[in-house]
Order: sequence, then structure tokens, then C-alpha cells
Amino acid sequence: MVVLIFLIILTTLFALVSSQGAYDPVYNCYPDYNTSNSEYTTSLNTLLPSLSSNIGDDGFYAASEGPANAIVLCGGDIQLDECRVCVSMVAERIVQDCPERMRAIIWAVNCTLRYSDERMLGTMATTPNYNST
Repeated sequence: MVVLIFLIILTTLFALVSSQGAYDPVYNCYPDYNTSNSEYTTSLNTLLPSLSSNIGDDGFYAASEGPANAIVLCGGDIQLDECRVCVSMVAERIVQDCPERMRAIIWAVNCTLRYSDERMLGTMATTPNYNST
């Protein structure tokens, strides 16, 4: 009986840790700052919450609001609803993890979001990169 209770507790803990880790994103905040009262911050605060509702069936969306630009991409193996949830989550998280930054990128299991004060479409970016080692 004690072994059974131990196994139930262990299984529950493992499930909790696994589910939390699946949505724990990795982010990279560029070292430049902006002022919290700038036009850029206002534009970014308008742009980020709108991203999830505008993603198409292909899981990609790019948008601009004033000087703020953003790109989101979801994995090809997830449903649109799951994609929108992921983008909504990382859009909220990136503002917390990279406060007052002009540029940032966040990678989650199911989606990626990048924003910048510079045009991104048609421009190759080699940084930031993600190295899991």
C-alpha cells in the first residue's frame, strides 16, 4: 500500500514538472533600452496583444504598429488554437522578461515571437541565436 501511494505521488509530481517545462520559454533580450514613455513602447503594447488573434492557418504572422515590428511563427504540427494560445502566452511573457527593450525574441515549444524597432521581413538575422548546450 505504501509503495502504491509513493508511485501515485511520484507520477503526479513528474506530470506537473513535465507540463511546466513544456511551456517554459527561452528568451533573448537585446542590450538596448528604450524609455517607458516612448512612442515605441506605446506601439509595442498595442501590437503584442493583437498578434495571437491575427495568425493565419499557416501559423505565421508579421505586423507593425508605428515604429514597432513583430513576427510570430508556430510549429507546423500544432493546431491553430494551440498556436494562438502559445503566442498569447509568450507575448505576455516577453514583456515581463525583457522590460523596456527595443528588441527581443522568445522561443517556446510551439511558437516563436520576435519584435524590433527595425524592419525584419526580407532581412536575414543571424543573431540572436539559441544554443541549448
